[in-house]
Order: sequence, then structure tokens, then C-alpha cells
Amino acid sequence: MKSFWRKSRIRFYLVPVLISISIITTSASPFLVQSAAQSRSQTDSSQSQANLKLLSFKATAASGGVLLEWQTSFELNNLGFNLYREQNGERTLVNRSLIAGSALSAGAGNPLTAGRGYTLADSRGSINSSYYLEAIDLSGVKTTHGPFFPVQASTLSKQQQSVILSQLSQPSPSNDFGRGEPSTAFDNSSGSNTPSGDLNTQWTVAAQSGLKIQVKKSGWYRITQPELLAAGLSASADAGTLHLFRDGVEQAIRVSRSSGQLGQNDYIEFYAQALSNPFTDTRIYWLTSDTTQGKRMQVFSAVRPDTTDTPKPSTRPTPVPVQGIPQRPANGFYVPFAGQLFPPILRLPQARRDSIETETTREPVRPSHQEENENNQPPAAEAHTDATNASTSTDAPPVAHPKKKRVKTRKASVKKGSAQRNHFDVNAASASNPSFPYIIEHRNRSTYFGAVLNGDTENFFGEPILSSLPAAGIITLDVNNPDTTAQWEGTLEIAIQGVSNFPHQIGVTLNDLSLPPFTFYFRANFVVKIPISMSQLRAGANTLKLTTDSQSGVCLVDYVRLTFAHAYRADNNSLAYSAKSGQTVRIDGFTSSQVRIVDVTDPNNVQATNSWSGKGRHTFLAFTGGQINHADGITLNQPSQLNSTALGADLLVIGYSDFLSAVQPLVDLRRSQGLKVYVANVEDVYDEFSFGNRGPDAIHDFLNWAHGHWSQPPHFLLLVGCASVDPRNYLGIAFVDFVPTKLVDATFSEAASDDALADFDNDGLPEMAVGRLPGRSAAEISKMVSKIVNYTPGNQSQTAVMVADTNATGYDFEGENAEVAQLMPPSMTVKNVNYGSNTTGCTETNCATRDQINNAVNQGPMLVNYSGHGTLNAWTGSGIFRNQDALVLSNGNHLPVFIMMTCLTGYFNDPSTESISASLMRADNGGAVAAWASSGLTIPTGQQLMNKSLYQQLFSSNPPTIGDAVRNAKTSTDDIDVRHTWVLFGDPTMRVR
Repeated sequence: MKSFWRKSRIRFYLVPVLISISIITTSASPFLVQSAAQSRSQTDSSQSQANLKLLSFKATAASGGVLLEWQTSFELNNLGFNLYREQNGERTLVNRSLIAGSALSAGAGNPLTAGRGYTLADSRGSINSSYYLEAIDLSGVKTTHGPFFPVQASTLSKQQQSVILSQLSQPSPSNDFGRGEPSTAFDNSSGSNTPSGDLNTQWTVAAQSGLKIQVKKSGWYRITQPELLAAGLSASADAGTLHLFRDGVEQAIRVSRSSGQLGQNDYIEFYAQALSNPFTDTRIYWLTSDTTQGKRMQVFSAVRPDTTDTPKPSTRPTPVPVQGIPQRPANGFYVPFAGQLFPPILRLPQARRDSIETETTREPVRPSHQEENENNQPPAAEAHTDATNASTSTDAPPVAHPKKKRVKTRKASVKKGSAQRNHFDVNAASASNPSFPYIIEHRNRSTYFGAVLNGDTENFFGEPILSSLPAAGIITLDVNNPDTTAQWEGTLEIAIQGVSNFPHQIGVTLNDLSLPPFTFYFRANFVVKIPISMSQLRAGANTLKLTTDSQSGVCLVDYVRLTFAHAYRADNNSLAYSAKSGQTVRIDGFTSSQVRIVDVTDPNNVQATNSWSGKGRHTFLAFTGGQINHADGITLNQPSQLNSTALGADLLVIGYSDFLSAVQPLVDLRRSQGLKVYVANVEDVYDEFSFGNRGPDAIHDFLNWAHGHWSQPPHFLLLVGCASVDPRNYLGIAFVDFVPTKLVDATFSEAASDDALADFDNDGLPEMAVGRLPGRSAAEISKMVSKIVNYTPGNQSQTAVMVADTNATGYDFEGENAEVAQLMPPSMTVKNVNYGSNTTGCTETNCATRDQINNAVNQGPMLVNYSGHGTLNAWTGSGIFRNQDALVLSNGNHLPVFIMMTCLTGYFNDPSTESISASLMRADNGGAVAAWASSGLTIPTGQQLMNKSLYQQLFSSNPPTIGDAVRNAKTSTDDIDVRHTWVLFGDPTMRVR
């Protein structure tokens, strides 16, 4: 280890994990403290023992469950953990999915010698439970620690309460890896996952009163007048002047009346497209009202909701679901490969292609039991078709084939007493083409792999694949209405992310039938497409098994997509399909005679018709009234004009709406001191610069606009609220992404960078001085603001506490502190605390160095400087200073600035736990007034250059604000990782001296 550190001079490692989403760092020579009750599940686990050292494990029973906390002091190639609860002799998996370890946070082969802390709440645990911790390394070797027994606590610390309250409300895990995530129709209708449109129109929309309608799936939506009024729409709004916008583009909608005020039975209807990106699964539609005529769809018949949703009486038997075929939930209508009948990967025989061409001008062949009326051609604008007594058809203009005769079909009477199917004939594929390509997708997001550097692509993946976890590679694909007689091949598309630096050989079986295996290497994201015969599929559940042998490395499932021949039969009373001009298809399987069809080829101009003129392929939705969706949420827009060039500010504050009142005392103070302050709700930023859709790019674009167009460009930026590495809460821990940060690829892992939000020329340096208050509640923000407002530089002690890690890892941390101390004037008293001078070491309860640090901080110094190894929640693997120490500091209003030249102590965006920087900022009876720390892993050289520059500025004759000081200090190093990852927690306008 010593030679490794001398060569690489890398400092600390920590990255997010699964349930605990963050990782560990490097530190001094580790030692092992294990439970006396610890046991091994393997007779030969020496390799695994060498890869992980458990420092402590604590189980605390309280009202609502058990809080589990454990700390490692060293990790190498640790894939992750499983936690088991034992009760009445039965063991149950507690975690929802594998809790990621160092291999997923820092990468294979990178040691995390400072370890890291992990936290998990078990809502079903009690004082009578016992727990076992299972660690799995990259070779598949398992090591079990335990049993551990809970200790009853009458009260929990505030940190423990925060964790247990956020986690206990989450759903219980499934013991089968991946089986809890059902396959769904692949939504190819949503287009780009990065919203783009007309910003000028959006600014007009956002500046007026209106409703913001939230949708999470593609499909047909209805919103009733009572819902609209309850959300805030004016009761006097005219139906004719209602407008609906998506991404700055007006949408064609249906309104139940053409003009006048909406009555209690009125409503609007529209087609909505889903949005899915790393930051949100919700798209915003905007409903406004003005004096101009709104955009409308092709006219429907005037039909009230009750006549639309209620099927006509029928004497036919209620259809019985086929046993073993799960009913598809009403989760939208998905368009498979719009514009393509056959995806490029599918190899359709030439004879099949010819048959499609020659049959496009024929009438469909009717079933013998179906009564036919060739003259029954309803108008294109008809909203509903009653198929109880007759089939109806509206054909598109046929492709001209002069030499071909139309094939007529004879009438056939319905046998008395026979059951009758509801179906609908539309222009699509002919009866001789009874199926079309359809895609379903399995995409589980349960594992955070921070060590993979993939740009803006999200770092969440699904199930691990390794030989010791065979159940993890079992995936269920639910296939509804397959045409197993189709002659063309389907496609099984599998995307796998490599984790370990070994070749990966993946075996594939579908329904116990072997498919060709494949091999790829190292940490690639590998995609393979395997042709399959339709005869290999079955209706209902299809079991896919992905396996690997003991010689292969560890992988993660990214996604699985299955393209198959879907019969023209409705799935739970809905079907999405595409058709080209001149074709006709019969859609069967509806349980209601009230069938509606809309043309969604152009989602901005949806038409209530199943006919069109001209050539090309169109996309349709067929559905019954029972498949109409309801909005996931409707809120009243608060008008804003952040784009106005008349605006200006010295200090721009962007905060989460619930926290803005808590930051007001600081705003008032800075205004009284002569600064021009502008406060922006982060939701307004989304509204104007991302069409209402949340994400960090909206903040970046707004800041760039303000920097270039405001009459006074902001010099300082204060972000109010925490951020999260898991903005969509895939892990089910808690939503804490109140003001998003920018996640950037650093050398060793993905890291949070607030400065990147204000970096407009990509040099790693922000164009504004940036700070953040990392609170997760209004109360926490209020505490941080109170500290800053009451901070007076002249009242602080002229003392600096300089803490250094041991030099045993090959870097002279004590010497680094000594160089920095020389930059301070003689009037400053320097107190050195060197861990290398501690001859007795540190334990959970006994550490002389820890006592020295706590005592020195409680005396109220001006500065506390730490140089050494660290992790998210501790300095060094031995924990010479930890979160729990920060939270109980008693230095009152004598608040220092903490400057940490280490890794990951600024990793504030882990939803499962709290960084030591955030703990210092929110400590009740002391702590820090500001902290400057890293969210990532960097090399010490760049840190040292930057730190020296910071002290030179702070102790210059005309010291700048702390925001300008840290911004200028970053110019002293060209290490882009150092520039990106150091985050200022506090007010950038504050002065230290």
C-alpha cells in the first residue's frame, strides 16, 4: 500500500452506493475491529477478508423499526452488502437491492482505505430481531458478519431520526433480484428525453396564470371541469380560448363545448407524451386562457363523459382472461417503432414482403360469424363505433393498383345464441398480416455505479450478474397477445454494463431454451441483439436467464428489450399501432363496444380520425373509455419573468419554494449592507428554461442567460436546499433533490459540481462565486441562516486549528499544513493536531486525537484546516472526526470556517446519509459557519496549490469575500477535478476577515 500511494498519490475514495449511495476514501494504515459474535459463511474466505474490514456495526431499536449503521475502515473490490434480519429462526433480506460497495463507487482495483459509513432503516425490525451483514467481493466470495443485536433507545439523535423517517416510509424489498420490476411496453413515443421547443413562447406562457398538468405516461388524458376549477382555473374561462402547450408548442386538444363557460359535466381531452430522463419522469403540460381561439383537434361528436365511459348494454358473456396471462395495467398507450413496420434487425422473408404489398388494396376478410355491411362507412369525425351489431371500417385512400380487382367478401349471418366479439376495423395492415412488431422493455434501476464515466448518461443500472448470485440474472418478460405463428424473427436486445476488469462471458436462455452466448470486456456498456423465433415465446410470463461462470467478471443489467409479433388484439382495451396508406386492419379483443381511435402521428396535431390522405405511415391509438388517463397532478402556475433583461443582482438566490422564507433574514441583511439581491424559486427556473421539467440543465441555462442578458449580471450565487445523486429516488430512500447540482465525470468517479452550473466556457471555473446551504428542511435552512446572520468576523478568535492525518501512506500531510500555516500572520495562533502523534490509535469510543479536535473546535477558532484521508462522514479510516462529533459540538456562536483538503467530505448529495460538511452546517449548538470540501476523489498536489492560494487571499491586505476567495483559489491549479469538486457550503458574500 505504501508504494501504491507514493506512485499514484491519490487521496481519498468515496462514491454513492445502492441503498446508501456513497462510498469511501483512502486513509492511513487501517486496522480491523470486529464484533466478537462475528462468524463466517465460507470456510475459505481469506481473499474476501483481505478486501473489507468492518470497523463497527450498530443496531438501534426505536419506534417504527430498527436503524442499522455500520462503518468500514478499508475496502477493495467490494461489490456490496446484503443485510438479513433473523426472527424466529427465519432469515429475511432487508435491503431492496444490493448495497453498493467500493467496486461500484471507486472502481475495481482502487482501495478505499478510509472506508465509509452505511445506514439502512428496517421498518419490520424490532428489539427481538438479530442481523447479519453479508459482504460480496468481485470474485463472488461472501463473508458474513454477525449476529448483531439491537439496543433499545428511547430517543434517537437528530441525524438518526432524519434517516429513519425518510427510509421507513419506503416499500419493502423483494427477495428476488429484479423480479419486482415488471417489463413494460417500450415507450418510443416520447421522442427526445431532453425537452426542446420555442423558449419565447414558453416565456409568454410562464408569465401568465394557468395550470401545470403533470403526466408520467404517454396516452389519452381527460381533465374534468371540477378538477380544473379545484386547481385554480377561473370559472369564467371561455372554453373556446383554452390553450394547451407542451415544450413551448401549442397542442391540438378536444374541449367538450366550443365556447362559453365550462359546466360541471364539461372537460378537456388531449394526447400526452411521457418524459423519462435521469432527473424526472414527469412532463408538464400548460393550460392557459386568453382572448384568442385555442387549437383544436378534428371535431368529435358532442359526447358527454358518461356516454363515453359507459359501454352500451350487451347480452354477450363477459370475456374471461386466459389463465396465466397477466392483465396489462392501464398505463398508457405505447407506439412501437413509429414509422417502421419492421425494425432493421428483423429479417423478413421476401415472400412475406410481397404479400403485404399485394394485399394492401383488398378488403379485410371477415370472420364467418361477423355480420357484414359494406355500406356502413361512418364519417371520419365519428368519436365512437358501436361494434355490437356490425363491424365498421374507414379506409385510407388506397394505393393505386389498376390491374388488381378488389376482392369482395360475402355477408355472413350471425348464428343465433353465439357469443360476439367487439372489434374495430381501421386502415392498417391487412387480414393476411395479423401482427406487427411491438417492443416491451425491462429496465430496473436499483444499483448506483458511480465509478463508470459515461458523460450525461445516468449511472443507475439493474441487477448484478455473477456466478454466486444466480437469482440476480433472472428476468421476467410479460408478453401479451403474441402471434407465435409469425414467420419473421423477433429480437432480444440486451444491454450489459461491465463492472470488473475481466472478460465477461454471458450465457442466455429464454424459457429454458439456450440462445447464443456473448462475450465483452472490462467496463464497457455492451449491447447485443439476438434474433429469436416467435415459437420460442409464450403468452404471459417469459423467463430470461443471464448467467456467468466463476471465471468471468461482474456485470450489471442495463436494460432488456424484446421485439415480438403482436397480434392485432387489444391489450386491456387499448392498442397502439402504425399503418401505411391503403392498409386495413381489424383490431379485436375489446370488452366494450365504445372504441375510440386517434391519429397521433404528429403529437402536436392529434386528430380524432382513422383516415388520412397521402402516402406514409401513421400511428394510431385505439382504446375504450375505461383507458382514459387522469393527470398525475395539477397545480396553479405562479407567473414569472426571469428572462427579463431589466433584471439584475449582485447576489442571486435560487431556492426550493418551501425554503425561501427561511432564507429571508439573510436576504434582508445583505440588502441592508448595500447588495442588490434577487430571489428566484427553482420551480420558476424550470418553468422558463426547461418548459417546467426539472433538472440541472435548466439552472445552468438560466444562469447563462442572466450572465449575458440581465442589466446587472449576478456576481454571487447562493443555492438554497440539498441535491441528490438519485433525483428520481430509484433507491426508494428519500427525495432530497431540492436544488439539483451538476454531476460531472471526474478521473475516478462521477462527482457533484455546483461550480459547473455557473461555468459557461467549460474551463472548470465558474463565472459566479457559488455557495450552497445544503439543508433538507426549512428548519435546517433556518439554522444555517441564523449562523451566518449572527456571524461577525471581528469577534472571532485569531486561532487556526491545523489537523493532519498520519504520513504513513506516502504523503506528508503534516508538512502540507506547515506550509499553509506560514501564510498566516504572526497574530494568528496555530494549534496543530497530528494523528501521527497518536500512539494508542482510535476506536469507536476511545480516541485521543478525536478528543483534541473536539476540544480545539469548541474553543471557537477562526479556521479549522484538515489535510489527510477522508470519507463522506469521517476523517481517516479510523474516524478521528465524524458526523456524530460535528453534530454535538458546543462552540455556540464562535463559528469557524472548515477547510478540508481531503476527499468526499463534501459529498452532500447522498440521500441515505449526510456529509460531514452538511453536519457541521446544521449542528444545533455550534459547528461551522461555512465549509469548503470536495465531493469527489482527487490528487493531493492540486489540492495543496489551491489551499495555499486560498490562505494568501484570506490574509491579504484587502481580503475578498469567501466566495471570491475560493473561486480565485481554483485558478492556481489546472487540475480540473479539483476545480470541479470543491464545494462551498455557506454564503459566498460572507467575509471571514
